[in-house]
Amino acid sequence: MPSAVAGRAEMVIGGRYRVIRELATGGMGTVYEAENTRTRRRVAIKTIRPEVAQRVSVVQRFEREARAAGQLRHPNIIDVLDMGDDAEHQLLFIVEEFLVGGDLGQCLRAVGTLGPRAALATLLPIMDALVAAHAHGVVHRDLKPDNIFLHETPQGVIPKLIDFGIAKLSEPPLDGRRASLGSLVGSPIYMSPEQARADASIDARTDVWSMGVVFYEALTGRTPFEGASAFALFTQLAADQPVAIATIAPQLPADLAAVIQRAVTKDRAARWPTMAALAEALRACEAWRDVDPAEAARSIMNAAGVSRAVESVRSPAAIADRTTVDMDDPGSTLSMDSDRHGSGLWTGELSPAAPPAAPRRARWAPVVAAGALVAAVITGVVVTRRDHGDPPALAPAAVAVNPPPPVAPAPPRSPPRSPPPAPAATATPDAGAPRAALVRRAPTRRIIRRPAAPAAPAAPAPPVVRGFNGAPIVD
Repeated sequence: MPSAVAGRAEMVIGGRYRVIRELATGGMGTVYEAENTRTRRRVAIKTIRPEVAQRVSVVQRFEREARAAGQLRHPNIIDVLDMGDDAEHQLLFIVEEFLVGGDLGQCLRAVGTLGPRAALATLLPIMDALVAAHAHGVVHRDLKPDNIFLHETPQGVIPKLIDFGIAKLSEPPLDGRRASLGSLVGSPIYMSPEQARADASIDARTDVWSMGVVFYEALTGRTPFEGASAFALFTQLAADQPVAIATIAPQLPADLAAVIQRAVTKDRAARWPTMAALAEALRACEAWRDVDPAEAARSIMNAAGVSRAVESVRSPAAIADRTTVDMDDPGSTLSMDSDRHGSGLWTGELSPAAPPAAPRRARWAPVVAAGALVAAVITGVVVTRRDHGDPPALAPAAVAVNPPPPVAPAPPRSPPRSPPPAPAATATPDAGAPRAALVRRAPTRRIIRRPAAPAAPAAPAPPVVRGFNGAPIVD
């Protein structure tokens, strides 16, 4: 596995978190895998670069995330353990629970869609976490598949809600005054109409809308509104109605489709009033009725799209060997650095790229090699036959429809080493020229091979004396 401190001195953040390796890096900061030197607990540390920390909005988002997630204690919410300022490395950092696996967005890209039971088993725990967050006055405001982490454990996959960086807190500002204007934050595809309008009166029902969009996408592979740009999405949110999920996925149970359709109602008053009400309606659907939650948890898929229902649980050692932490990023520009990840990371195995096509030269290499071998064998046969006095068998061929009448060949100057086969036709009666080989290609046509160019004689041959009929006169 790549190390974050390879080739340099060991890095310790906050005086007690020893960096093991770098997990992710981007324009805002870096995420490290680290170990608490006192408790030996493995953690993830998010940091902000010193130059970025000069921006007040970034620091406020960082601190908001730590406060929002830190005050919530729920098994389906990422646990924030610590926050501090490292003067030695000039870093502002957050210490979080170390997660293994990938997010729901990666899972959907791997499998396309989820079945009703798998979707309910995955998202109902997240909804319970949101019920707890709303009870503490925390509105997430950035619900999307990429912020639902599928944490792998020896007991199975546990969905975790991450990234409270733009959460809305109910606590008043430190100066006792509230902002009179809202702010436009979030992901446009999953953003509620009131959130798109930057409505200052936004409440927990914006999370109800976003959860409805996540269900919509998990079950159909589409979202209620789709556009090529944020402006196009905002225009649709303002002017259009969501596409009915029943028209896109008519195979879905009618009661489940109706519950999700109400969650993405543009009118807040007609929407499900709370996340708890939405969760209760979903549990009452036929797809979840009389379902054992423990048994249904086996259908929760990991980031690669594999569930316990089709794969046995891996040992803790096997999970540790395939670790990747796609933690909630320290900023909007954070990107995973694939070159820094080890070969055992889920991020490199979710959607394996097809092997590159073999070069055209490489594909023809076996054919060329075979052709060269055949040519070499034929050349050897020709040379051997020539050495034994046989006529060349691979001379250029010519088609003769009416071949000349056979003429008695001139007797050889020396007895051949092996008797040549009787030719069906011969070349012109020239003692100095080799005989032409006749090859029969078809029953009605004969192919006569043109004689190869004669080799230059070592000494001029005596003139041939012929009779009146053209036959040579031999002493």
